[in-house]
Amino acid sequence: MRMSRDVARLNPHLLGTSIEPFQPGPTKADAKNEKALQEQVENMLGLMGFKRRTPDELEAGPPKFGWVIHLHVTKRNPILLDILLLGLDGRYLELELKTRNRWQRGQKEIIAQGPAVLAHTFAEANLRVMEWLEGEGQ
Repeated sequence: MRMSRDVARLNPHLLGTSIEPFQPGPTKADAKNEKALQEQVENMLGLMGFKRRTPDELEAGPPKFGWVIHLHVTKRNPILLDILLLGLDGRYLELELKTRNRWQRGQKEIIAQGPAVLAHTFAEANLRVMEWLEGEGQ
């Protein structure tokens, strides 16, 4: 009986070799639409201690981890990815959220050059942000 690729990735001990870790892809529940995913991720960032960079938030004092910048008209400016995180330590991370494989011109190049990451699901976005906060991500 032949093992599926996902089963093989999750069970490398059965094959006696090391196999790349399983990378989750989009699910129907996560991929309703990009706007909903962006809203979920921004809510998560707020709960984590990031603040949107607005006049009211600036007056309220510094955030716990950093600032969130999300431009709502990125379709007209594809050189900016969906969410920009500005860390209080001077680092930054651009996060591109994709529920479908529709790319604007230049987005793949930005991700390849970093520090930028791609996430298809809420769980993936959370993982990428946590890696960045821990200094393991780009």
